[in-house]
Order: sequence, then structure tokens, then C-alpha cells
Amino acid sequence: MTSESHTVRALLLPADGSKIRIVNYNIKEKDDQDVVDSGMADFYDPIPDLKSWFGNAYQDRAMTAFHVDVKRRKNCDPIGRAFITSEEPTAYGQYCLYYTLSLALPINKSCERIVGRPFPGQLFWRGNIVVVRYNHHLGLGHLYKDVEEVAIKAVEEVLRNVYKNHGLERVYEDNGQFIV
Repeated sequence: MTSESHTVRALLLPADGSKIRIVNYNIKEKDDQDVVDSGMADFYDPIPDLKSWFGNAYQDRAMTAFHVDVKRRKNCDPIGRAFITSEEPTAYGQYCLYYTLSLALPINKSCERIVGRPFPGQLFWRGNIVVVRYNHHLGLGHLYKDVEEVAIKAVEEVLRNVYKNHGLERVYEDNGQFIV
């Protein structure tokens, strides 16, 4: 861990449905304002500073991890991390997708464009979504690295798979949380 801040590039899926784009974010040491009661995000150090994209819903954020490669690796955790196939070598790597389901925020129109209109009663992403990329194991010397635009297709596939398989509901049920 280091107290030095540095900037890395992430992928932003804007809530308003405007073009998915690359944005800059800072890496920082976790502080008390970063702790999420649910334990579903940022249990490690250092963390991406994403407050500007989540605003008042920052404490409601959660994350899901996924791995992109041409083929599944033996050391890829099939339970804790989704695997997405890609033929694009510059997209290969490990990612965290940060999101919120906060009812105080609008439905994410970028996600709606990708997966279709939400079904009544099914959870859906709200507000902005930010995707970061990293090397090594989270919490064990991980290093953040730039996300490239070629990762958009893999992110879209993750979103389609999660929604089709009721992944948001399963995550919250597994953690003993229920969103009304």
C-alpha cells in the first residue's frame, strides 16, 4: 500500500444512456467514509475513488468481479468471478464492475439499452456504473491498470448474463439483504 495517489482510466456506463466512455479516476487508501455496511464493495486497500460518479449513493455501491480472456484459466475462480471470452487481447484481464441499486437514482439507461427494459419486480442497475481493471489478487498486492474501450463488448456480455440469470437478486439473497 502506498499513500501516493495516481490516476487510472475506467469505463463509465452513464445513467442517462449517453455514450459509454473512458474516464479518469484516482487510486486512494480506504478511509472510514469508504466502508460499505453490506461488505459488498471495497473490502481491500487501495481502492478506486468513485465518489464523483455515485454521489449520495456511494455508500450503497456494490461490485462484481469478472475475468476476460481467450480461454478460461485454471486459476480463474469460477464461483467468485465470472469468465467472459474475448478474441481481443487488449481486453484480457481482471475487472470490477461497480454499481448501485439505490431506488433514489434513475434506472441506468445504458444498461437498459444493452439488456432491454427491466421486468417488473426484477432488480436493475441504477445511477452510473464504473468498470475498473486490475492485476494480481484484490487485497494481495493488486495494481489498477487502464481499461481500454475494447472492453465494452465484454462488459455488455457480463451485464446480459447477470440480468438473464437474475444475478443481482442472487447476490443480495446470498448476503441476506433484500431490496424492496
